[in-house]
Amino acid sequence: MSGIPFHLRNPGGGPNCNPGGDDYRRPAGGSGSAPAQSYHGRDNRGEGRGPGGQGSDNIKPFTQRGGADLSDRVQRIEDQLQQSYESEGRATAQAPDARSRFPHRPGYGTPRLDAKTEKPVPPFPLWTNYFELKLAADQDLTLYRYNINIAADAAGRQPTGRKLRRIFELLIEEHFAPRKEQIATDFKSMLVCKSDLKIEEKQKLAIKYRAEKEDEPGPRSPTYHLEFYPRVLPVSELVAHITSPNANSDPGAKEEVIQALNVVLGHHPKASTDVVTVGANQHFAREPDPTETWKLGAGLIALRGYFMSVRPAACRLLVNVQLKHAPFYQAGPLVRLIQDHQQVNNEKFVALEKFLKGVRVEVTHIVNKNKSGEIIPRIRTIFGLAAPEDDPEKKQDEKKKGKKDRTSPTGPILVPKLGANSLEVKFYPGGLQDTSAPESTTASRSDEKKGGGKAPAPPTRKHGDDLPKDKAISVFEFFRRVHGIKLQYPNLPVVNVGNQQRPIYLPAEVCVVLPCQLSRTKLSESQAGIMTKVAVRKPTENLQAITTSGPRVLGFRENYLNPTLASLTCSLENTKMIAVPGRRLPGPPVQYEKFPRKQGLIETQGENWHMGSKEVVDGKTLPTWTWLWISVDGYPEPWRDSKAWYDNIDRFCKTLGDTGVKWPRPLDHRHQCFLPWNGANLDRTLDSSFDEVIGLQEKPRLLLVILPNVENSLRNQIYNRVKLLGDVRRGIHTICVVNSKFAKMEKNKNVQYFANVALKFNLKLGGTNQSLSASRLGVIGEGKTMVVGIDVTHPSPNSASTAPSVAALVASVDGKLAQWPAEIQLQAAREEKVSALCDMLKLSLKRWQVKNTVYPENILVYRDGVSEGQYNMVLDHELPLLRKACEETYPANGPQPNFTIVVVGKRHHTRFYPVKEQDGDRNMNPLNGTTVDRGITEPRSWDFFLQSHTALQGTARPAHYFVLQTAVDALEELTHNMCYLFGRATKAVSIPPPVYYADLVCERARCYLSKVFDPSDNERHAQQVNTNDVIIHRDLKESMFYI
Repeated sequence: MSGIPFHLRNPGGGPNCNPGGDDYRRPAGGSGSAPAQSYHGRDNRGEGRGPGGQGSDNIKPFTQRGGADLSDRVQRIEDQLQQSYESEGRATAQAPDARSRFPHRPGYGTPRLDAKTEKPVPPFPLWTNYFELKLAADQDLTLYRYNINIAADAAGRQPTGRKLRRIFELLIEEHFAPRKEQIATDFKSMLVCKSDLKIEEKQKLAIKYRAEKEDEPGPRSPTYHLEFYPRVLPVSELVAHITSPNANSDPGAKEEVIQALNVVLGHHPKASTDVVTVGANQHFAREPDPTETWKLGAGLIALRGYFMSVRPAACRLLVNVQLKHAPFYQAGPLVRLIQDHQQVNNEKFVALEKFLKGVRVEVTHIVNKNKSGEIIPRIRTIFGLAAPEDDPEKKQDEKKKGKKDRTSPTGPILVPKLGANSLEVKFYPGGLQDTSAPESTTASRSDEKKGGGKAPAPPTRKHGDDLPKDKAISVFEFFRRVHGIKLQYPNLPVVNVGNQQRPIYLPAEVCVVLPCQLSRTKLSESQAGIMTKVAVRKPTENLQAITTSGPRVLGFRENYLNPTLASLTCSLENTKMIAVPGRRLPGPPVQYEKFPRKQGLIETQGENWHMGSKEVVDGKTLPTWTWLWISVDGYPEPWRDSKAWYDNIDRFCKTLGDTGVKWPRPLDHRHQCFLPWNGANLDRTLDSSFDEVIGLQEKPRLLLVILPNVENSLRNQIYNRVKLLGDVRRGIHTICVVNSKFAKMEKNKNVQYFANVALKFNLKLGGTNQSLSASRLGVIGEGKTMVVGIDVTHPSPNSASTAPSVAALVASVDGKLAQWPAEIQLQAAREEKVSALCDMLKLSLKRWQVKNTVYPENILVYRDGVSEGQYNMVLDHELPLLRKACEETYPANGPQPNFTIVVVGKRHHTRFYPVKEQDGDRNMNPLNGTTVDRGITEPRSWDFFLQSHTALQGTARPAHYFVLQTAVDALEELTHNMCYLFGRATKAVSIPPPVYYADLVCERARCYLSKVFDPSDNERHAQQVNTNDVIIHRDLKESMFYI
């Protein structure tokens, strides 16, 4: 029986490359990129730009045997396909492909001219973290895919997690054992095989569940019914499509074939006992090399793993491999995990419960073995700590009937507090079942000595026998009398491995934490710092990891095939990455006013610059303003006396003037706000301070807030409250700075920091900091195109259950791209489509009309945050809402605007690495302006990768742009030039301003709703959302309040 024949190979050489530092979640702007010379990110409120990373002059490009030859075969197909479009009269991108909803690529860009010779600069090779997936020359290559629906068991429980995986293991073992090596599965809903399994449409198979290592199902084991939906997938049709130069070739079942190939490639790491899979395609070694494990403290470790995914491209299928880093729970005794956590967090039981919730443990106090003498593992999931509200179902039924708590043998559970220990938690033994038994049991007790096994402390009687039925007994006493175990750590909290209605209490010392469990809890400041150091690595180090340990984990290293692929008649020629051609777009000159003012515009060159003798293009007059100094008991202040502070303020005011912002003296009032060391009564104290400011004889328009240099958690609480008060409740602009940063001017240090704060002042006041000549902005420079940025932020795993998703929209008001007022709307949690988009755009259109007297002729939309599977959602749902907004706003029977929609991807897994030293920066990242639009892109669609920034440390992550709708052809250069107009930075940033600003608006909304997005460790129950907390005060509504 033949399998799935394919090879992983490199067509003409190409190295293993992968980013390492960019796999850990970082602020918008791309991993490895620094904040844009002022705060961006939630852990450094008000700190502004940090010092940045240091490069090394000794870093050399990554090399690999075979060289970096670019594939002539791929380029030939790309060029022929472009000629096919031209021959059909579809030379522009505005005519969608006959078989696609999306516009096709208008071309591959114009090579820039050499400054000296004025000749076109040829493309340069770049390594990229892709391998070629070579399918065998089989004209009729076909895969059989079986989607499987699994009905709930008799009790109505739908299988998930480990149980779902076990059902697929039993399915293959019991029904397809002879073909086991030929079948791939995702262990969730799908089987893929090279041959037909002879399963009909809607055919059902029954699986009687038995746990791992059980000999037979037990009498109470559930039965699951599986319903099959087969689909024949002709892979050869997709191969013919991607190798065809015909613009109208049929892609066949393209998405389904790619999905099936991903199942095939991912089967080995998912099936391996040596690898653990997180999500769909992130794989981590279960016992990693010590050099790839790091202690984070408080019970967590960091592991390095690998992402893998199949991608279609011109003339070939590719496998994208990327480094991933993630925090995991420390495996071993639960006692140690709790102690490690409490050593850092003291006895914060709400935090401990959140930390332990969902952790899987193996229970050890009762041992069962199968007929072969193997121990049958009994796995339980921690629901939480023992809590007073834990309420057995019978007790709840009685409460509904109005009866009092019972004191009979089945009386109430007695839990005095959250985190109660084994001496404090008590219950009535009457009616107890052996809740520690496995899910289905046919095993013998270890004290029956089967297989030579013997428990070190076998139970002396049946579970609950000879115990008083009318007297409460503690967990400590229960384990001593029933299981013969005297607990050594009786003061540790008892864990609940049942649920609130049917609690099952266990002491920590009879639980062992299973290895490789991902932690989704919020990292502490210290843990996040270590995690960042682990993830931010030199590009060459990442490349080395992918070429060595990566293939070992994923199962396709050179000269070796994992058993699954080998049985499917696969072969592997090598494990070298491919090379692709790159181009470098020149940066535009950025315009400022020459200092002193009225001497004309001056232009800067390069991807970063300092203000120096420059003033902002349009400096606004700062009206009434003042400052608020927030101090926390126990934390020293950087100023020795009031004179030093006022000298600091004077120097700052001078910098405002030098930057071009006109300012009066700040209003005088009692400027200091005092908080206790633990932040008690924080909201009330800050509210009072703001009321004093608002109550001044002349209400200030802007408040400079000096934050204390305290730990991030407390500083974030202060920052969040300040922004809620200023933006929403009191209507006053606030700019936050950290006292230690602000005080450096006392020694004439960090002048650029003051200048960056001044840039924020000017933007909030409606000014223009920098500009580009109209010719550099193409159709935007004509003043008839409005640019829009849209983003949606979702609750994190640590957010309260009541947390919503938040949609943000920013829009330009003229062709200068300086001011971007914003709209915020709440919507259902984790809903990506923006339901209120019509109303949000209407408000932006009215702003444009007020500023320009007419409505825009073109609207260029940059949509952030959507995955490839949601592209159609944008066209089907969001584009009609945008059009509706225009129909309801523009004059009746008048022309409607042309729309261009570009999806911006920041969280993709593609990275590039220079082959030649002259094509890289000092860290051996590509130079800023590097763009790639061929070699790994799909030639029938219009997408490109653009790295417009310079990463200060780590591996640079380019942004990915995919065009869904277009009325503009020249998007690459236009997008790159816009990255020089991020108003609070003096550098080119990694994504264009509308995307960056929309992301900032989402982050600001999370500040307003921090009590549900980032609840305190002391809050166990979810708070309700106050929708008024995202309604911006009328005095700030038309401004860039979020900057």
